[in-house]
Amino acid sequence: MSTLQCLNQVQARTHFSVLQFGACADGKTDNSKAFMAAWNQACNSLGENGVLIPTGACNSLGENGVLIPTGVFLLRPVVFRGPCKGSAVFQIRGVLKAPTDKASLLDHWISFKYIDQLMINDGGSHDGGSLDGEGASAGPLNNCSKDPNCPPLLVNITISRIRISAPEDSPNTDGIHLGSSTDIRILYSFFGTGDDCISMGPAGSKNININNVHCGLGHGISIGSLGGSKMDADVTEIVQIKLRDVSNPIFIDEQHCPSRTCDQKIRGVLKAPTDKASLLDHWISFKYINQLMINDGGSLDGEGASAGPLNNFSKGPNCPPLLVSMRLDFITNSRMSSITSINSKNFHFNIFACKNITISRIRISAPEDSPNTDGIHLGSSTDIRILDSFFGTGDDCISMGPGSKNININNVHCGLGHGISIGSLGGSKMDADVTEIVVRNCSLVGTSNGIRIKTCAPSYQAEECLQSHFH
Repeated sequence: MSTLQCLNQVQARTHFSVLQFGACADGKTDNSKAFMAAWNQACNSLGENGVLIPTGACNSLGENGVLIPTGVFLLRPVVFRGPCKGSAVFQIRGVLKAPTDKASLLDHWISFKYIDQLMINDGGSHDGGSLDGEGASAGPLNNCSKDPNCPPLLVNITISRIRISAPEDSPNTDGIHLGSSTDIRILYSFFGTGDDCISMGPAGSKNININNVHCGLGHGISIGSLGGSKMDADVTEIVQIKLRDVSNPIFIDEQHCPSRTCDQKIRGVLKAPTDKASLLDHWISFKYINQLMINDGGSLDGEGASAGPLNNFSKGPNCPPLLVSMRLDFITNSRMSSITSINSKNFHFNIFACKNITISRIRISAPEDSPNTDGIHLGSSTDIRILDSFFGTGDDCISMGPGSKNININNVHCGLGHGISIGSLGGSKMDADVTEIVVRNCSLVGTSNGIRIKTCAPSYQAEECLQSHFH
C-alpha cells in the first residue's frame, strides 16, 4: 500500500497517508481522487511536504514511525499543482500502475506543475519505486507516424535516479523529453527504451547536464526537431554526455530548418565514449539541414587514445569502424566556426554532399602518430571555404576526395601530419572529378608533404583534377 506523506520540518511533522483518503492498493481501484486529496493537504501545509509510495510491508521514515504495507496502485491521469506553501517531496517506493482503457488516453499520466523545490525520490529506502506505464495496451494506437489523427498517448513524468524500461520496438517511448526548460540535471540513471533515451525539444532547452546516464537500446540522445517555427527558442549548453550501445551516439537531424538558421552553440566540452561497444562510424552527425550554424568556442574530445589498439587499417582490412568526431551530410548554406577538436579516433570532420559551407577559426589537434585522423575530409561537396584555422594532426590536414568542387582554402596553418591532399583519385569509374581547388596564404610546417595529388593503382583514366591553383 502507499502513503502520501507530508513532512513539516518547521512545525511538528505531519503525515498525510493516501490510505486515510480512501486509497486501495489492489491494482484495480482508481486512486486518483485519494492521491489528489492527500496532495492538496500536503501542498497547503507549511514546511517540507512529501508523497511516499513505499514497498516494504513495515517501513519507517526517520522519526515519523509510519508503517506502510506493500501494494500496487492504479492511478488515472493526475496533475499535482502548486504553488505549495513549502517544499514538496514525492517519495515513491511501491508501484504506480497506469490505466489501460482508451478513455484515459490524455497526453500525460502523472504531471507536476507550478512547484518550487520539488523532490521526487524513494525517501532513502534504496529500493526505488516504479511507474508501470502499461505500454502494451497502447500498441494498436501508437501509430502517429501513419495517422495524424491518432489519440495522444501517456507520458511517464519522472525526475531523479530513474530506471526506464520499454521494448526495443515500442515507438515514441522517449525516456525523458525536455522543452522550455533551464538548468536541468539528469543524473545516475539507466534508460533502455524503444525511442530516444533523452530528447531535448526546440522550445528553449538550456543548460542541460546529463551525467552518469546509461542509455541502452533505442535512438540515443537527440536534440530537436529544430526550426519548425520562428518562435522556437535555441537549444544551448548541453554538456557531459556518456553513451553506450545506441544506434546514434548523438544525432541532430532536423531534415530542414524552414523558418530560420539552425544555431547549434557548443560552449563546454563534448567527450566521446571510450568503450568498444560505442565504436560506430561516427560520433556526432548533422544531416539534411539548410542554414546550420555551429559555433561558440566549445571543444570535441574524441578520446582517440582509447582507440589506439583498434586503429590498424594498415594491418588488417577487417578492423572495426572508428568514430568520425563530427559528420556533416547533405548540409547547405551553413557555417561552422570557433570549434576545437582534439584526439579524434578517425577523421575530425567529414563533409559529404554539402554545398556552400564556410568553416573558419577551427583548431584541430591530435598526436603526430595517430593514423587516419584527417582534420577535414571533403567528398562530393561544392562551394566549401576553409579559413583562418590551425590544424596539427596525424594524417592529412585537409583531404579532398572525388566530387570536391570549388574548394577555397585560405590562411590555414598545417603542422604535423601529411599536409593538404587531393584524392585518392581513380578508384572507380563512377567517381566524380575534383575541380576548382584554390589554396592561398597557407603555411605547412613540419608536414611530410606540402600539397599532393594521390591516385589509386591501377587508376581509371576518366577522373581528373582540374582548374586547381596553389598560391
